[in-house]
Amino acid sequence: MDQILATRRFVPRQQFHAVMIDILASMLAIILTFTAFFAARALGRMAASHPLLNPILWGAVIVGVFLWALDIGVADYIHAARPLMQILDLAIVALGFSLVQQLARHRRTLFPALCAVAIGGLVGIGSAILGARLLGLPTDFVQALGAKGISSGFAIALMERLGGPPPLAAGLVIITGMVGALIVPPLLRRLGMDDEATGLGTGASSHIVGTDFLVRTAPEAAAWAALALAFAGLVGAVLLPLFWPLTG
Repeated sequence: MDQILATRRFVPRQQFHAVMIDILASMLAIILTFTAFFAARALGRMAASHPLLNPILWGAVIVGVFLWALDIGVADYIHAARPLMQILDLAIVALGFSLVQQLARHRRTLFPALCAVAIGGLVGIGSAILGARLLGLPTDFVQALGAKGISSGFAIALMERLGGPPPLAAGLVIITGMVGALIVPPLLRRLGMDDEATGLGTGASSHIVGTDFLVRTAPEAAAWAALALAFAGLVGAVLLPLFWPLTG
């Protein structure tokens, strides 16, 4: 009887310790993530907001180096940082405000703009998946490439729900955004495009990385980029499940 009572006292204490360790790990993961992001953001401001010094990319690099140095697995970090992952859902909802804002300001040109973004999303997802299949890439890459054209918040959420690889998809989204932020805005400006076209093209092709660049360099175009970013994510959330059978 004494042994049974001792066991009952030990189990709750053990569970309490496990919960406290889990909470501490989450706090450390959140602190690491925020510290890395704001350090990378400060570095980018020192370099006049150059697209190559995007805080999302270099924040991820700092976290990756830290995990490698301490021999911490990516899966363990993702588990500890899951409160931040849950905030992504709220961030996706918040993107809807950009849609409402643009609806009130640009009603006449909004419909053709959204049609252009939707067609771009369809072509982007379809060509990425079919091209990857024709090249014989592994299934994980095919699935992640299907989400490369939408914001990381949408991409991670879709990968979790569809059974794809969230870390790989997030990495491809960032790479796509960096390339787009370097090429798309200067190209469209050189072609004589206005803020609306530049913002839509950048937001649809470069999502959060390109939008972040425009926020710091061209605020008026950034408003359109935010619209394209949000709507492209919604289009991807509808289309990617339809293309999903082709990824396997």
